[in-house]
Amino acid sequence: MPWLTASGRHRFYVEALPQAGGDAVFSSVDIRVMETITLSLDLDSDNDGVPDLAEGLMDSDGDLIPDYLDATTDSCELQVIDNERAVNGGFVLQSSPGSCIILGDLSEQANSYSPYIKGETTSSYIPIDEDYSSQFNENEISNFVVTDVQEESVSLVLPLMSPYREGGVFRKYTPALGWFDFDSLEEGSSLRYALGELGFCPPPGSIQYQESPLIGANCLEVTLRDGGLHDSDGVRNGVVDDPAYMVYEDHEYEFSPPSVENKRVSGGALGLWWLCFSMLLLWRAQKRGALTRR
Repeated sequence: MPWLTASGRHRFYVEALPQAGGDAVFSSVDIRVMETITLSLDLDSDNDGVPDLAEGLMDSDGDLIPDYLDATTDSCELQVIDNERAVNGGFVLQSSPGSCIILGDLSEQANSYSPYIKGETTSSYIPIDEDYSSQFNENEISNFVVTDVQEESVSLVLPLMSPYREGGVFRKYTPALGWFDFDSLEEGSSLRYALGELGFCPPPGSIQYQESPLIGANCLEVTLRDGGLHDSDGVRNGVVDDPAYMVYEDHEYEFSPPSVENKRVSGGALGLWWLCFSMLLLWRAQKRGALTRR
């Protein structure tokens, strides 16, 4: 396969037929071909205490991130912020036990090793969200692929880059539907919220998550149905593809400026005004006289 030597991402589709008969089982696997580079013993790009040269270009956990850039090579998690900022740990994507998370295609196209990328960098690969075009470019778009999905649905935990506030809408993208609001009414799909701490979240399935939106939450648990409405490949194949982001609706308030109407003052109203004015003048004159007598 000479074409496999080309740098980039390559996806292979698999179909398996049970020996005893029955429905075929479909799945896919992604591999990434990288250009070789020279690594150094003096650099530690992922800040994990191991030099780049010692870790090498292998991908031990199969998340499509080379070991020298991957601080989480011993688990099926993805770090969501770059290595320059991830000095205190945390900020990782987690998924249901038995499943693994690998880097999404959008990040690869944008030449990033983080599953969170700015919306403005994705316009060449997916359309912008026209319903929230002003917020889209500045938002962090999550994109990843969940593999080895054992059940009908898989849960993931997304650490929010800023605490959840009122008016939050979780937007999802698929090639078939474009951008749309996450639909929790679909069986096997849901959103849950947990307070957690910035960058540090309870694992999927924790009792700390609640279904009702939680103001100040730092953690979002997203449950996706394999092959369902929110799965970009739309196929039940043990793989869930997920571009999405959280957006906050702008609440616009209309202020009506006070109106001044030119109304003709009636004689009675004018007389009352002059009466009050005259009484004020009389009071001031009496006050001056009292001061003079002193």
